Amino acid sequence: MNTNAIVLCCTLLAAIPAAAAEPRFDLSQDEYAVGVRHFGVDEDTRIIGWQLADGIYFGRRQGEIDDFGFVLKRGDTQYSFTEHGIGWHRSISLFH
Repeated sequence: MNTNAIVLCCTLLAAIPAAAAEPRFDLSQDEYAVGVRHFGVDEDTRIIGWQLADGIYFGRRQGEIDDFGFVLKRGDTQYSFTEHGIGWHRSISLFH
């Protein structure tokens, strides 16, 4: 075993008691561990992941097509950059 592996193992073992002592916070219904949240982007699309900025999301997209990647929402237009390619979705509503 090399020196780097030994240092990494010792660091991980030393961090276990410190991590166990951290207080736990109750998460809301739309919030999960490590900042992962549930976002309703529009009526047909939900994101489980992170909101990086206003209208920019990264995570698992659930909707007509389920995949993983970036989603940009600008008004009625939604762009997705995912493992399946680049997508474009435009919402049209008759009842504004």
